Amino acid sequence: MHDYHGISSLIETAIAAESLGGASICVIKNGNIQLLEGYGADNVDSIYKVYSMTKVFTAVVTFELVEEGVIALSDPVAKYLPEFANRLVFNAEGGLEVERTPLTIQHLLNMTSGIPYPFPGTASQRHMEALEAEEIARAAAGIPFTTLSACRKMARIPGSFEPGRGWEYGAGADLLGGVLEVATGKTLDVLYEERLFQPLGMADTGFCIPLEKTERAATQWHRDPVFTRVTRAGAPIRDAQGADMLTLMAPVAEIDVVPPAFLAGGGGCYSTARDFVRVLQLLLNDGEFEGVRLLRPETVEFMRTPQLNEEQMRAKAADGVGAGVPGYSYSNLLRILVDPSEARSLGVNGHAGEYGWDGAGGNFCLVDPSIGVAAVFMMQNFEGAEPVLRRQLYKAIVADD
Repeated sequence: MHDYHGISSLIETAIAAESLGGASICVIKNGNIQLLEGYGADNVDSIYKVYSMTKVFTAVVTFELVEEGVIALSDPVAKYLPEFANRLVFNAEGGLEVERTPLTIQHLLNMTSGIPYPFPGTASQRHMEALEAEEIARAAAGIPFTTLSACRKMARIPGSFEPGRGWEYGAGADLLGGVLEVATGKTLDVLYEERLFQPLGMADTGFCIPLEKTERAATQWHRDPVFTRVTRAGAPIRDAQGADMLTLMAPVAEIDVVPPAFLAGGGGCYSTARDFVRVLQLLLNDGEFEGVRLLRPETVEFMRTPQLNEEQMRAKAADGVGAGVPGYSYSNLLRILVDPSEARSLGVNGHAGEYGWDGAGGNFCLVDPSIGVAAVFMMQNFEGAEPVLRRQLYKAIVADD
């Protein structure tokens, strides 16, 4: 296959410079594969933990259920998880009060819920950090948990703000996973397999890498913060039903060989470049792929429509993750490009309306409807994306032919 837009040369140069150890990529334009390749220590069929790119799967399945009337975007979370009734939130003065606006499914999709990830930062984040530590300790003591039990306990975490009044990149998609389990009566691994992976022929995608496929697990790397040189990391396998840990946001070395007890709708899936791009093509084709229609065109149009207001955009610009995507709004678990000139500070040469998301291991995906492009880049690095290469790849993917 030819070196489409010089992308292979860029990746191979990074590998030769030892700032990248392995990767794979798939680029589609106008329905045709322009590039599908593996590099370095990885192969074209290597399986990666996609971390937060799992949110794309969660968004698609959520909107399938919305179309069928199983759930509604305006539904309060408390309808499915009663523990969230009369939830506490922090007010502007740092005090606690009962939320005045019920937390809804749309808040979870837009990251306007105030549900934090566990960090040592704000009071709300510290509460979530303590909850995660508590669950890990209980699991180590032989007290198991499930997706639903963990989500129900999130109701104890005071929200960072009144729902809809701010923006914070947090565990909203993970909580949404619990809502979907209650609404359908199915665990997320079964639900996603039936609703998304099986219909699209994504045979290497799921919440684990089966034992017989572990030899295809992508290589994992650490990158020195000063010299940007990578060294290969170990990748031990684990049975996360027997030795569990709740993982929200942070990269982990272990490879799950069975679905873990906590099925993270915000970051728990594995996939290949070949598989993942099929979801992107579904979205690029307005909800249809190879004769399979999962979403209506108007639904996909809504999914990629920016919804954040000025107050929420200001909060996003002040957020640790949100500030990292200048020029983008965010809705329905997707970043959406609204100001291409501002996004160029990130090295993005995309067009207004381009959308997608990234993963903690350095993966990223994008759909640019204006030029008929869908692309996914896969790597597995504990320090995230190799920043120079990421900018170069973004420019090359959306460059003119």
